[in-house]
Amino acid sequence: MFYFDYTPRNVHYGTIRQQFWTVLHFPFHLAIVVSVEGLRQLSTWWSFLQASRLLSARFTGASNTTDPQQNWLNSLGELESIFTYLYEDGTAVEVVKNWNDIQLELADLKATPYNATGMKTMINLYQLSFDMTSGFAQFYGIKVPKSKGPKYTVQQIVDAKLDINAYDPAADIMSVYDLVYTYFYSALSVVFFMYGFLGLFVRRKKDGWDYFSVALRFAIGFTFIGLERMKKNDSMYMKFLLSPWPIPTVAIILFTCKFPSL
Repeated sequence: MFYFDYTPRNVHYGTIRQQFWTVLHFPFHLAIVVSVEGLRQLSTWWSFLQASRLLSARFTGASNTTDPQQNWLNSLGELESIFTYLYEDGTAVEVVKNWNDIQLELADLKATPYNATGMKTMINLYQLSFDMTSGFAQFYGIKVPKSKGPKYTVQQIVDAKLDINAYDPAADIMSVYDLVYTYFYSALSVVFFMYGFLGLFVRRKKDGWDYFSVALRFAIGFTFIGLERMKKNDSMYMKFLLSPWPIPTVAIILFTCKFPSL
């Protein structure tokens, strides 16, 4: 806004070169803001993934006895402790809102032997799984979007034997970070494209080193476009997004490409 907060009519400022320099700073600064927001969101995503893996390890550890009934009770105990923690924290809106139902569902599951599970048990487990996923995401500041299309209750999903993954909040969370991934790397590419264009306007007489510097900036921009286009390969994209590398890769690219100019 420093460049665009005051532009009176009929006032000519600078040369054409200076006007281009000024105008290019708007998408340049906007892309910087978007890329920083993407960095923040991807940092949150990695924290959420790490915590989810720790929870998975807790459930695995709780069910490693030789007694199936004890494994069942241990797993339910872990589930209850997680819900209690989320409820007491208060940031997990879904858990707070559904707390009474969660308590009833947990009590019903505890009263059910592991080898006597039926339709009601399955419904309770699905509902608790949904609430825990949504609540845990909200605990990390992730806003779980409302699914588009027809709405189904857990009862309808189980009765109709529909694809449960289509209604899993985890799929909705993934859709959010698909968008974050796209705008993060797209914004970074715009930053370096604008950086390259600005390099062309920095002075009238340029030498070979100036053109090399501009070319390097465009190369970095195309590299980030290539990373964003990784989404076309589902397996490679998911492996990359679920790894710790989306953020460090940016630092590695910048160091590698800028090293020749040091």
